Amino acid sequence: MTEFENLNLNSSCLKTEDQVNGVTMDGRKVKNANGMSYPTVYVKANDRRSDVAIQETVDLPSKEIIRKIFNDPIHGHLELHPACVAIIDTPQFQRLRYLKQLGMVYYVYPGAAHNRFEHCLGTSYLAGQFVRILRQNMPYHGIDEKDILCVEIAGLCHDLGHGPLSHLFDQKFIPAYCKGTKWKHEQASVEMFDHLVQEHRLMDENGKLREFGLDNRDLMFIKEQIAGVRYNDTGEWMCTGRGKEKAFLYEIVCNQRNGIDVDKFDYFARDCHHLGLKNNFDHFRFMKMARICEVDSQLQICIRDKEISNLYNMFYSRYTLHKYAYQHRVKSAIETMVLHAMMKANNDVLFYGKNSQPLRMSECIHDMAAYTKLTDDVLFKILYSDVKTKDLEEAKVIIQRIFRRDLYVCVLETKPLSPEFLQTLNEDDLKETILAYVRPGVIVGQDDLAFHTSYLDFGMKDKNPIERLNVYSKSDLNIARALPKDEASRILGPSIFSEGMLRVLCCSPDKCRVEALRAASRMWYEKLYQQSDDFSTGGPSSDGPPRAEPSVAEPSVADPLRTEPSWVDPTRVEPFRAPTFRTEPSTAEPTRVEPFMTEPSWAEPTRVEPFRAMSCNGLPARADPFVVEPARIEPSTTDHSATTAYKNTNGNNNNICHEPMNTEELHSRPVKPHSSQPTHHTNGYSSKTKPNGIKTLSGDDPLISTNGGITKLSKKLRIKKKRFSKF
Repeated sequence: MTEFENLNLNSSCLKTEDQVNGVTMDGRKVKNANGMSYPTVYVKANDRRSDVAIQETVDLPSKEIIRKIFNDPIHGHLELHPACVAIIDTPQFQRLRYLKQLGMVYYVYPGAAHNRFEHCLGTSYLAGQFVRILRQNMPYHGIDEKDILCVEIAGLCHDLGHGPLSHLFDQKFIPAYCKGTKWKHEQASVEMFDHLVQEHRLMDENGKLREFGLDNRDLMFIKEQIAGVRYNDTGEWMCTGRGKEKAFLYEIVCNQRNGIDVDKFDYFARDCHHLGLKNNFDHFRFMKMARICEVDSQLQICIRDKEISNLYNMFYSRYTLHKYAYQHRVKSAIETMVLHAMMKANNDVLFYGKNSQPLRMSECIHDMAAYTKLTDDVLFKILYSDVKTKDLEEAKVIIQRIFRRDLYVCVLETKPLSPEFLQTLNEDDLKETILAYVRPGVIVGQDDLAFHTSYLDFGMKDKNPIERLNVYSKSDLNIARALPKDEASRILGPSIFSEGMLRVLCCSPDKCRVEALRAASRMWYEKLYQQSDDFSTGGPSSDGPPRAEPSVAEPSVADPLRTEPSWVDPTRVEPFRAPTFRTEPSTAEPTRVEPFMTEPSWAEPTRVEPFRAMSCNGLPARADPFVVEPARIEPSTTDHSATTAYKNTNGNNNNICHEPMNTEELHSRPVKPHSSQPTHHTNGYSSKTKPNGIKTLSGDDPLISTNGGITKLSKKLRIKKKRFSKF
C-alpha cells in the first residue's frame, strides 16, 4: 500500500496507483490507457476526512499550452497562460500602461516611471509560481490546473480598476465628492473585470476563457480573490467560488488575514528597483518555506518559524518605501495641488460613457466605459481644455505651477502622532485655529492653507501582521500555531505598529504669507504640545486641537541653526552650548598685540606658563632653532595713536623676535653692535647673542644673573649645555 492514492478524475471512486496506466508521482499529469493526459489530485491513503480536498475536475483532455513570454527587469522571463494573454490584449487592460505605479512620486524620483501594466504582469507570474510550489510540496490538497489558472488571472486583474494618479483618486478625490462612500479601487477592479469579459465575450461558447474550461463558478472565484475575503469571528465560510477545503488559495493574491501576498512581493521588488532603494526581503525564499496547515478547522498558508526575521525585513521595506517615497514631503505638496486642480475642474472636464452620456470625473466610477478613459492624462486634459470658466482657469494655473516647480510650501511637519488623534481633527476648525495666530498686518485666508495627513504602519493599522501568521517547526511540519512577538524575538519588530503625521501647507506663493503661516503654525503646535499630557504615545486629548486665544506678542523666531524648535519636548535635555565671551569695559590702555601672536587678543597677560622641556641638568632645554615660538603678550604703555616701528634687539639675526617701540625712542637710543640686551621669549627666559653666535641664558631663574653679566655657575652650566648639544 503506497502513501498516496490517485484520484481518477473520470469517476468519483478512488483507485490505487497500479490501476492507472502510466501514473507518475510528480503531482501534475497522469496518462490513461488512451494516452490522454489529465490533471492529477492526490489524497493521503490513511486520511479519508471530508475536509480533505477531493474535488472532481473538468472531464476534458488537456492539450498542449503554448505560453507567451514577457521579458521583465525584475523577475526575468515571464511565461503567461493564453487565457491571460487574451485579457491583456484588451483596451481595458492596456489602460494600465497610462497609470503610473507611484503617481506623483515620479515628480520627486525620476526613475519611478513604471506603470500598473508591468506590476500586474509580475503579480500574475508570482501568483502562478506560488500556487505551483504549494502543489509540488503538498500534492494531496487537490490543487488542479483550473485553480492555478484562476489564481493567475486574479493576480493579473487585481489592479484593473485602479484610478489615475495612484491612490489619490480613490483615497482623496472620491471621498471629497462622495461623502461617506466606501468605494475602493478593488471594487472598481471587479466591475472592470465583468465589463471586460462581457465586452469581448470571453465566456461565450467560443470565448478564450471558456476554451480552457472556466465556468461561472471560476469567474466568481477570480472576483472573490480580487476583492479579498473578510474573515469573520464565527468561522463561517462565505465564499462561493471555492469551498472551505481550498481557503488557502484566497491568501495568495489579496491576503486579508495578515497582508502577506504576491501583490506586495512584486511592488516591493519593483518599486525599490526603480527608486534606487534596497529591498531586503526575499520573496522566493518565503514561497519555498510555505506550507498548508490546518488551524482552527481551516486550511491556511503557514511559514517556518525561523523565517520571522525575513518577514520583518518585508515590513521594514514597506515602512522605508512609505517614509522616503510614498509619503515624501514634496510629493505630498504636489499631490495636494493636483487634488485642488481636479476638484476645481470636476464639473467642466467630462468623459463619455455608455450611450454617449457625458459624466464628470467623480461620476465615472459608476460607468466602466467612461472609467476606461480616465488615466493620468487627465492633467493635460484639464490644461488644454477649451472650456472657459473661472474654476477651470484656476485649475490650469495650479497645474502650470506644478510644471514650473512653484509648489506649495510645507510650513510645518509634525513629529509622529497617534492616528487616533489625527482622525479627530477637523480641517475647517484647524484652519480657524491656526489663522488666529497670524500676526497683525498680514492678510491670510483659508484658501491659503492646506493640510496633508499621512499614515505609516505595517499594513494592518495598529496590529502586528506577523502575529496573525501561523508558523510550523521543523520537528512537526503539519502543526502550526501563532508566534507572539516576545517569543519570536526581543529586538525584532517595534512595540507600536502605526503612526501618523500632519503637514501644514501654504498655497500662496507670497513669501510674507509663507513666513506668517510658518510662525502661526509653530505657535499652534507649541500650544498643542503644552496642553498634551502624553503627546508621544496617545497624542493630545480626543477633544480636538486647542482653540487658543490669539497672542498679541510677536511670534518668537526660531534659531536657524537648530534642526527642531525648542518646544518639541519640554522635558528633553538641552544640548551643550559654547560659552559667550564678553569684554568688560576698562579704563586702562588697550594691550598691544605682538605681530606673531597666535592667541586671541582677550588672553590674560598673567596667563599660565606653557610646559617647558627640561634638559638632563635640570635647566630648560635649548629651543629648536627651526621652530618659531609665539611672542609673549605683555601690556604696553605706549600711546597707540603714535606711529610705531619695530626694533631688532638681536643684531644681525632678524628672524628671532621683534617688539614694538616708538619712533622717537628708535632715533634717540644709540645703536650698539652685538648688543647684550636680552630678548624676551614666551617661555619666561631671555637670551643674548655674542659675536660668535653663542647664546647665554638669563631671566627669572634664580641661578642665572639678570644684570647682563654671567656668573661662574651660569658659565659652567652653559659649557655643559653646549657639550650635550653635540649629541
